[in-house]
Amino acid sequence: MVGLAGGFLFYLLAGQLLSRPLSVVIGLVTAVLMVRGIFAWEITRYQNKLVNQLPDTVQLVVSATRAGLPVSEAFRAVADEMSSPTHEEFIRVVNEIALGTTPDAALLAMHHRTGVTEYAIFAVTIGVQSRSGGRLAETIQNLAEIVRERLVITARAKALSGEAKASGIIMAILPFVAGGIQYVTNPDQMSLLFNDPRCTRLLAIGSVTFILGVLTMNHLISGATKD
Repeated sequence: MVGLAGGFLFYLLAGQLLSRPLSVVIGLVTAVLMVRGIFAWEITRYQNKLVNQLPDTVQLVVSATRAGLPVSEAFRAVADEMSSPTHEEFIRVVNEIALGTTPDAALLAMHHRTGVTEYAIFAVTIGVQSRSGGRLAETIQNLAEIVRERLVITARAKALSGEAKASGIIMAILPFVAGGIQYVTNPDQMSLLFNDPRCTRLLAIGSVTFILGVLTMNHLISGATKD
C-alpha cells in the first residue's frame, strides 16, 4: 500500500512535467523501489535483533558446554530459552543438525540466511575447534568477548552519526514547517503553487529533488555507519 501510494504521488508529480506514459513508468518504478526499500528496512531490523541477542546466545552456549553438554544440545537450549527471532533461527539449526548437518555447517547456513556476519565467525570458531581440538567453552567465551566489542564499536558509530541524522531530520522537516507558516500568513501566495501551472511544475521539481536529497543523505549516513 505504501508503494502504491508513493508511486501514485510520483505519477502525479511527473505528470506536471512529462508525458503520461513516461509518468506511468516513473510511478511504477517508484512503487517497486519503495517496496524494496521497506523490505530492506525490515530485514535490517531483523538482523539488528539477532545481533543484539547474540551475546546472550553465545553466553548460553558457553554455560551449556561448561556443564558438559555437546554443542548440539547447547543449540537446543538456545532454541528453548531465547526469544524471537533467535528462537526460530535456532530451531531451524537444531532441525538441520538432527538431519545430519554438522553444527558449524548449520550455523554457516544461518549466516547465509540472515546475513549476520557474527554467525559466520561463530561457525568458523566451532568448525576449527571441532577439527583441531581444545577447550570449546574457552574458545566460545573468547568469541563472546569479540562479539561484545563489535557491538560496542557499532553503538559508538551510531552515536557519532547521531548529529548528522538530527541535521538530516531538521532539513527534511524545515520545508514543511516553512510552507505551513507561509500558508497561514499568506494563503493567496501559496495557492499559486496549486493553481498556476508554472508554479505547479516548480513544486513538482522541488518535491522530486527534495526526496532525492533525503534519500541521498540517508544513504550516506547509513553507509558510513555500516562501514
